[in-house]
Amino acid sequence: MLGTAGCKHVYFGSLYIKPAQNEEEMREELNGLARQVKRFREKGDVILMGDFNARVGRAENANEEAYIGRYGEETRNTMGRQLLQFLREQDMLIINNRKQPTAYTYQSYRNTTSSQQRQVNSSIVDYIITTFDFAHKVTNFQVGITGCNGLSDHKPITATIAGLQRKSKPRRIKYRRWRTDLLNPMEHPETCEKYQSTLDSHVEESWTPEFEDLAVECKTEQDAADIVDKLWKKMRELIARTATATLGRSKVTRKQQGDSFYWDNDLRETAQRREEAFKMFEESPSEDNWETYLKARKDHKQQFNVKQREFWKRFAELISNDFHGNKKLFWSVMSQKRRVKKTAFPEVMKTADGSFTARRKERLKVWEQYYASLLQDSDETSEATRFLYQLDVGNRNAEGMPSSLDQPITMAELTTALTLLKNKKAPGVDKLPGELLKHSGGGFQSALQGLFNFCLEWGVVPKEWGMAQIVPIFKSKDPKDPSNYRGISLLPIAGKLFFNILARRILSFAENTQAIVEEQGGFRSKRGCVHRIFTLSQVLKKRKGNGNSNYLFFVDLKKAFDSVDHIKLLETLRRKGMGRKLWKVIQYTYWHLRAQVLIQGDRTEWFPVTKGVRQGCPLSPILFSIFINVVAERLKAEGIGVPFGMPSNVENPMKLLSILMYADDIVLLTRGPEELQRAIDVVAAACKEIGMEINTEKSQIMIVHGNSKARGTPTRPFLLPTDNGQVPLTVVDKYKYLGVWFNDEVTWDTHAQETLEKARKAATRVERLVKGEKIAMKAKLTAYSVIVRPIIEYAWEVWEPPHPLRVKLEGLQNKMLRSILGCARSTPAWALRTQLGVQRLETRRIKSRLHWAAKLICMDEGNMVRSTMKARSQLGLKRGRPMKTWWESTHHWIQQLELGPALQSLEQASIAMKREPTELTRKTLTRCWNTWKKTVELKLRALEKTDFEKDAQQSTKLRFLRRMNHDITRLASYLNKPEGLSRIDRLRFKLLSGTSPLGVERARWRSGDGFCPTCDLGEYETEEHFLIDCPA
Repeated sequence: MLGTAGCKHVYFGSLYIKPAQNEEEMREELNGLARQVKRFREKGDVILMGDFNARVGRAENANEEAYIGRYGEETRNTMGRQLLQFLREQDMLIINNRKQPTAYTYQSYRNTTSSQQRQVNSSIVDYIITTFDFAHKVTNFQVGITGCNGLSDHKPITATIAGLQRKSKPRRIKYRRWRTDLLNPMEHPETCEKYQSTLDSHVEESWTPEFEDLAVECKTEQDAADIVDKLWKKMRELIARTATATLGRSKVTRKQQGDSFYWDNDLRETAQRREEAFKMFEESPSEDNWETYLKARKDHKQQFNVKQREFWKRFAELISNDFHGNKKLFWSVMSQKRRVKKTAFPEVMKTADGSFTARRKERLKVWEQYYASLLQDSDETSEATRFLYQLDVGNRNAEGMPSSLDQPITMAELTTALTLLKNKKAPGVDKLPGELLKHSGGGFQSALQGLFNFCLEWGVVPKEWGMAQIVPIFKSKDPKDPSNYRGISLLPIAGKLFFNILARRILSFAENTQAIVEEQGGFRSKRGCVHRIFTLSQVLKKRKGNGNSNYLFFVDLKKAFDSVDHIKLLETLRRKGMGRKLWKVIQYTYWHLRAQVLIQGDRTEWFPVTKGVRQGCPLSPILFSIFINVVAERLKAEGIGVPFGMPSNVENPMKLLSILMYADDIVLLTRGPEELQRAIDVVAAACKEIGMEINTEKSQIMIVHGNSKARGTPTRPFLLPTDNGQVPLTVVDKYKYLGVWFNDEVTWDTHAQETLEKARKAATRVERLVKGEKIAMKAKLTAYSVIVRPIIEYAWEVWEPPHPLRVKLEGLQNKMLRSILGCARSTPAWALRTQLGVQRLETRRIKSRLHWAAKLICMDEGNMVRSTMKARSQLGLKRGRPMKTWWESTHHWIQQLELGPALQSLEQASIAMKREPTELTRKTLTRCWNTWKKTVELKLRALEKTDFEKDAQQSTKLRFLRRMNHDITRLASYLNKPEGLSRIDRLRFKLLSGTSPLGVERARWRSGDGFCPTCDLGEYETEEHFLIDCPA
């Protein structure tokens, strides 16, 4: 514990001294402890606490009383005498034995520390020891009532250190927010209409006339900047005033760490009565006071159980009825049940030079300096440099860049952007939630459109839109180090609305002008991680199947988004032909970026941001894609890559695939070692040109040999050019790209095994919820389906686990379902799945693959992803049995499930849509797609039912379940209860699953003859006899 303002540091030592065989051994232990005490006493005060295995007994004179206290036990052993000598030599004392015990047996017993309550052989061997100088600050010594949850025969000892200025417990932060939940036209139409009409009238009366006057007076860009700041400030005040008058504000108190969701005023009252009863017993020990305390404790526990049951019932109803609307509640509960601690910001922070500080202002300065170092140029780009660049652009006649991007913003664009605003998102520095903009009326939206067009016309935005508030979120390791936090930027939502409109324009411009290469899949429509994973896997598998080698370089960029140079970004946008007005808006925004850090209600000073694209801004993804595009352009210009696709003729040979990108996740593909080294040099030069740095530790090489016998053979070293010289790159046999493990054998064994291990860990965490309180089956199934199953099913369309791991994955799901139902391990898997309405993982994998196949069929003929599916390399076919392709295994299921006609109709509708994109062809394509999905679902359900009936006929346990008329794809009605399962429900499930302790089951295991033991009919105790025929 660090001391400040002239106070010493306090060092705590938690120790255990094992029982010594003789005095020499004990003395040796204490001598080692004395050396450590001497070492730390030079820096501050020392407190030792733990199990010393020494009984110092009761003081025999005043001198001993100063060291060990007056009220110790009777016995003093050899180790106790050695400890007393240690105290004299080190000038330290024991905090125990300073309080006089009473005649009441229970209170007297509490002085002992090493036995259970009221046990005869009790002793005092656990101590808190400190120096004489610090002893007056260590008060309120107590021995716990019972042992440590029954895990030890020692009882806990506690003491209070007086004079502390701060508490580690996070403080409650109280604030008020608008009742945006009332802005729901379906539930509160009158309130919503009142808000809209009031805001429209305020804007029309006071804002619009001022806007028209100021717009006429504007002559220069500086005038426009001042006007837009003034207009936005007034509009923000009008919105806040209207929301307060029509919606009102509610008081919100953020919970302290450890608060339960069912902790309310009733529980606080019972807890307070319990504490008061215990204090009364402490002050006046008696049997009556002890009984009063026990009763208060029992009442609190009963009340706690009632509140707990009520909460879980309400939680199950909310999650079952509307999971998406209650996501925040679900994940909060899961975090608490999984014991995910929300680490509070520490009272001590580590500075840049490695020292520590505990003062509030200094701690805030540490946060400010850390994020400023991340978001500012190392060479401190000056205002003069920016001015010269702006002047240079003006000299190059930036006026001559007319573009459709500069057209005024239409009401349709604004309406679309408002519709896309999400509810319940944290606002920025303006504190205006998105709901206040989203549910506004036509008059306000027209005014907002005018403000947006004024900004676009003059190339300025309110400076408030360029301000970000950073909230650090703890990741792992040392919480005192600010580098172990991930910063989340909160931006003004009105600014995000404006930039969202511009981002959609720029994205459309980039697609039409091919400003972004086809190989870039990040932040683009109809492209995702699965597209890149599928393309890479298909290229590697087919080239290896044809005997061709592949040399891959996986590139990792250091802090790619935070390293973007603003001037180079603006220059790249100018070269791509960005519109003058829109370009000036981006320039003005990035010229005036500022940020501050929020730490539990405290704020740092604002500091400028001169590097990196803005986190959370809709413009950032598309700007980064355009900026990083130069890497792919340089590489493709060199003619590097592996051939893919089908050659149409001699004039149009196969294309070369040299790079795959998803934002900053990059992989290079080449045919040989020399070509790979050339690609590395090109990419390194391109990254240096745009100011990016390649991470030499995480960037690695993987070689996929066409001949498996060549695996493991030595290869030439691959060198990465850096400012410090040539750095050798590591060659690996597996690499995780976009969340999927690729290996040099082009098999899915590695990824399947890693997925299995990851899913097992997640399943273990979820079991704490499903095995706990009585909550609904739907809530338990939801926990499994949103935490465990997505881990297994990520990129499920592409990869196929080998049979042994496929069985283990199915076994993991069955284990989770058994935990959800709380049934025996002998319960058949079909009984679990049919009663809970859960499909086999293999069935879900087939469905994902079939849907992905339909998407591939609907892609354009020249699409890169579709081309890799059809590709068959013409270079040196490999001998032996060819490898089974992805399409061949998928086509097998299309034929088996008789899905050919539905897929053909979908393909024809897609071709018609591409030839003549009208409303009719669009509706036809949508109808065919829905028909396809419905057909696949029905076919797979029929397959599940057929497999179930086939297995049930061969299983004795499933004989009764087979007769039940139940939809096996839905949760059984008797299991769908919000309060959990009753004993009758569990018995019913046991009867259906063949795991009930009936005579017919016992006979199968040779533990009985199978006859009913409760009646004299002499019949076998089957399910029918138990439920219908048995008179008992």
